[in-house]
Amino acid sequence: CNNLLVISHFIHKHIRKNFVLAQKRIKACFTIELYKKEGNMGSIRLVCPVDVLFSQSSIKGEFKDGRSFEDTLEDMLNDDLTPDDLPPIKVILSCGSYWAVDGNRRLYLYQILHSYGHIDKIKVKVCTNYNLHSLRRKLTTKNGGESIKVRGDPLMEWRLRMICLDLNRERVVLDDKWY
Repeated sequence: CNNLLVISHFIHKHIRKNFVLAQKRIKACFTIELYKKEGNMGSIRLVCPVDVLFSQSSIKGEFKDGRSFEDTLEDMLNDDLTPDDLPPIKVILSCGSYWAVDGNRRLYLYQILHSYGHIDKIKVKVCTNYNLHSLRRKLTTKNGGESIKVRGDPLMEWRLRMICLDLNRERVVLDDKWY
């Protein structure tokens, strides 16, 4: 039993150490690549939303203008709003991956829409000269940018997915003329 405790402690310490090292490597990689590049002109590219990584560990559950994620998602599903109506997400290309440095909330919605087949590509602006201090402050991801949490609302993703599923069911019923 004592050996299991020692092994468990070793594994926990090893994982924590590797996580901290990985985070330092990510920040170092950003720093090196940002210093190499010059100019502030960015190119616009079309990319799949799931090919863009989150730079933050969490986001607020509404946009800066006060609109909720649910209302925005419904507008996008009903084609009242498209990704082209919104500014492109600002990204940096670092270590071979796109990282969202501005627009993590939009990216969150785009990834949900993509998972239900509603969008394939989004516009991103590849920034070649981003404020290093701002980047370090925003780079809070704890999982390599794979996912993000909505602060204060653990059920937000579930509700958004239910909205997508409900609309998909309505479209299937209408397409098969079950009315």
